[in-house]
Amino acid sequence: MDFFLLSYTKYNYGGIKYLSIVDMAVSILWVLIVLAILYAYKQKRSEPEYKRFIPFFLFKMFAVYFFAVMNSYLYGGADSAAFWHMSNAITDLMFKNFPDFMHEMFVGQNGSFYKNGIHHPGWIYKESEGFFMAKITWVFSFISGKQYLLASLYFSFLTFLAQWRLYRLLMKYFIKNKDSKFHILFLYMPSVAFWCSGIAKDTVVFFAILNIVYFLTRWFFLKERKLKYALGFLFYAWLILHTREIILGIVIVSFVLTWIFTLANSLSQPFIRGLLRFTISFIGLAVLAVGLYVFQLNQVLDGYLEEGQIIQQDFENNPLYTGKRYSLGMDAFTPLGMLLVSPMAIFAGIFRPGIWEALTSTLLLNGIESTILLYLFFKRVVFKAGSFSLNLFNHKILLFCGIITLLYAFSTGLTAVIFGVLVRLRAPLLLFFMVVIYWKDFVVAPEAEKDKTTY
Repeated sequence: MDFFLLSYTKYNYGGIKYLSIVDMAVSILWVLIVLAILYAYKQKRSEPEYKRFIPFFLFKMFAVYFFAVMNSYLYGGADSAAFWHMSNAITDLMFKNFPDFMHEMFVGQNGSFYKNGIHHPGWIYKESEGFFMAKITWVFSFISGKQYLLASLYFSFLTFLAQWRLYRLLMKYFIKNKDSKFHILFLYMPSVAFWCSGIAKDTVVFFAILNIVYFLTRWFFLKERKLKYALGFLFYAWLILHTREIILGIVIVSFVLTWIFTLANSLSQPFIRGLLRFTISFIGLAVLAVGLYVFQLNQVLDGYLEEGQIIQQDFENNPLYTGKRYSLGMDAFTPLGMLLVSPMAIFAGIFRPGIWEALTSTLLLNGIESTILLYLFFKRVVFKAGSFSLNLFNHKILLFCGIITLLYAFSTGLTAVIFGVLVRLRAPLLLFFMVVIYWKDFVVAPEAEKDKTTY
């Protein structure tokens, strides 16, 4: 069967066996139009980093085409195609029975697709997070006329905007060395561009995380108390709560811990600062222990442990998830068990698969990338651990990125089990890890000195 046909005249519901030539032509035209608009915008900007604006956009567009073609050719579209098909079913329902459409979109599921005889991928409809993702996809599928590639481009464009905006914020307020090579990996990380492109839950999680970090950085680190930042945070927090809620907890906990540990920065004596940080940590653990006992928060903890175990077992035992696997050697999800395997989980979440574990067509690039990251980590952080540790608590953005990298890597490395899932879930943390790698360039820039606190 030909891989490129004229149009999507017939559906393989839940999958894609070919791409539409019409879709290719329309999507390329869309890229050219947007490119012209962005080029005109870039001409009005004088900041030196805007020389990377157009190349970065083209890189993101190439990545989403590559993702769509590879995903369709190797996996029949996988979840990406299923979300798209479900979104097209939502469009069909809108034209066939608008009241049922409104009920499904804004009230709750009531079996409208079955009642109206509309074909759809039932497993997506039955899963709350999957159906929410399909409703997001519907917006872009509808305006693209049910074109898969064009809808994918809209998702990738959102990641382009979020990533560029956070990059601009870092360049303006937090990077002293304007000649830093930080942008190379922050903007052009291959695995981030590939896995966080197109119609995918990972794409939504990715641009939601970047926007949340942007708004919280503006609000807390730069002390810009504006309503639009609060509303922006609430919107993207709502998105993550409906797609991958544990990530929202990781982001918020990382900001809280950053704030707590930098309270001591106002003290001039290093010994007193270290003692205060230790005291804060001890009090925090004590408060947590009291909360677990008095308010029965252990039930909440048990719920998260059970959910983590279910996720891990699903990846481990579900025949739909295929590919090379890894094991941390943990038999049961208990606080002690998680603590014991945490170093291995964090290492897996950042640096695996190693190149010797990635000798397949879909993982080889990730293996090379992991090897480069491990080399840079030892060269720029481990071998300069003394000066790195001295600067870590003095700069909020560095401390935040270090904390979120550890928490995100731990969560991902603990539950992924399959390398193909791991490289997809951990992609967003790599941007924050780049700040850790290039920590020497992240010192207080003059523009950020709005008060006595370092950033």
